[in-house]
Amino acid sequence: MIFLLMQPIDTFVFQAKHQMAESILHKYLARMRLEGYLTTQDENSLIADFNNIKCPIQNPSTDIIATAKESNGDNRILRSSDPVSSELMLQITCKPDPQPFNFMQLLGGAGGETTITVGGKELSERVNP
Repeated sequence: MIFLLMQPIDTFVFQAKHQMAESILHKYLARMRLEGYLTTQDENSLIADFNNIKCPIQNPSTDIIATAKESNGDNRILRSSDPVSSELMLQITCKPDPQPFNFMQLLGGAGGETTITVGGKELSERVNP
């Protein structure tokens, strides 16, 4: 019976972490829009923000996907008349800690780690490199 009470609470906590992850994503996507890429300082702050909500990024080189990152030596993406070439993308994958309860494991279902992936796109507003 206790499992029936735990699942809604656990689901709420997981959804709250997802909303916080989306909020952090949009904060740094807005910074990217102004800078033209994800700066190294912003990347480190992003990792710290995810650690603060107990949803750490396991491997920044693979879990933070961006069209342009300063840490990779990428050039800034500048605003142009072509919206496709001005597009910035950021996708982040994190692993919530503690992991949410998997009710299906009680019934013999497969276990596994749960991750949260959030992403978005913006058009660059940067004009000069």
